[in-house]
Amino acid sequence: MHGSRKPLALHVGLCLTDDRAAARCYAGEGGRITAVELKLAGLRVVRVEGFGEGETAAACGDTAEELAALAAEGVDVVTYDDEAIGLDDTHRTWRIVSDRALAAAQVLGAVR
Repeated sequence: MHGSRKPLALHVGLCLTDDRAAARCYAGEGGRITAVELKLAGLRVVRVEGFGEGETAAACGDTAEELAALAAEGVDVVTYDDEAIGLDDTHRTWRIVSDRALAAAQVLGAVR
């Protein structure tokens, strides 16, 4: 799932979660949660360390340079424990890193 205040456009760098509460938190008031299927079979998925705490913490792949470097190393998706501001718990995030992963993603529709 992806939660946002804007309409979803699939792109390299997009973050997904399987945690509905986290997606709702990201969507915010008036936002929307969109279900996205990401077929991981055949993709290189790399688990990375968490990124710290707080609103200014950086996550793996937050910059275009990081995404390009990861893709150049053959990484398609990174996964890590994330934290949504306003939630007291962490959730799993999958970030699309490569064009291969982008091609494996499909929007399924709105989550109510």
